[in-house]
Amino acid sequence: MGEAEARRPGRQITFHATQLKAGHVYTVWFVIVNDPTACATTPCTAADIILNSEAVDSDVTYGAGRVAGKSGKASFSGRISAGVLSNSWFGNGFTNPRGAEIHLVLNDHGPVIPDLLSNMLTTYRGGCTTESLPAIFPPTAIADGIPGPNTCRLYQVAIFQP
Repeated sequence: MGEAEARRPGRQITFHATQLKAGHVYTVWFVIVNDPTACATTPCTAADIILNSEAVDSDVTYGAGRVAGKSGKASFSGRISAGVLSNSWFGNGFTNPRGAEIHLVLNDHGPVIPDLLSNMLTTYRGGCTTESLPAIFPPTAIADGIPGPNTCRLYQVAIFQP
């Protein structure tokens, strides 16, 4: 079964980041727009992805997480396979591997909170205050993780168009 899943079409990422805050937790998120032709602009914007997710057939899912080292650098690796995505924000999946627009979004969760580290490395909101999460985000994103005292922020984005 694992072999068959490995053969499914998808995308592998390696994301190298610099100028990060040492000791901060960062996560990378796959943002998939299966029908970028339905977006209002090129590339697609957050409004298209979040507020118009049915029309553009978008979804968001976890990619990878790391703690930035003393050098302020971190590397992230992840893979997304075509099909249904577990724990995604909208439940639309990854249905167009060859034609989708993909955004990789780097999220800063703030300094490590030892009791929450595992949650911070694997969820969207782990360690974050509600106030620091973008108001536009759906309830699935806001509920993904254990809240904490840190101010979280979207740190960087890389966009790949078909």
